[in-house]
Amino acid sequence: MVARSHEVLQKSKLMVSQTVFDKTLELHQLDEVLFLLNNELNSTTVLLLKGDLGAGKTTLTKALLSQRGITKEVSSPTFNIVNTYTTGNQTKVHHFDLYRIKHIEELDEIGFWEYLDSGDLCVIEWPEMIEDYLDIDYLKLLIKHSGEHHRQYFLTKLT
Repeated sequence: MVARSHEVLQKSKLMVSQTVFDKTLELHQLDEVLFLLNNELNSTTVLLLKGDLGAGKTTLTKALLSQRGITKEVSSPTFNIVNTYTTGNQTKVHHFDLYRIKHIEELDEIGFWEYLDSGDLCVIEWPEMIEDYLDIDYLKLLIKHSGEHHRQYFLTKLT
C-alpha cells in the first residue's frame, strides 16, 4: 500500500471517460441498475455516487451492500465520514459520505487515500471535492430525479 496525500495527487493523470450506461428507470427497477453496476465493479474498486439530496445515493448503496451479503444496517456515514462493512465472503466495503468535508486535508487525517489503495470496494457519496485528485480507475454514477417515481442513472468509467 502506498501512502498518499492530496498534495501528491493534484491532477496527476488525465482520465479517459467512457459511458457505460444511461437509463431512466422507475424506483422499483433498482435491481437493473445494480446488475449493470456489478458487471463494472469487477474491474474497479472505487465508485463515486453523485446526485442531489434525496436522489437515491444511499438507497443504492444499501441495495448494493445487501447483494454482497451485508446484513448489518447500512446508513449514510454523514457524521462518521466512513462506515466499513464486511461482506458475506469476508471482503470489506468502505462507504464514505464527503458532504461535510470542507477542506481536502481532512481526508488525509482519516487515511482516505489508504482506503482507496486497499483494494477494497470504496463507495463515495458527495465526491466532488476529490475527483480532480484521483489517479486511479473509477466508476462515477450520476443519479438524477426524473419525475416523482423515476431516476436517470448515468454511469461512466474513468481510466
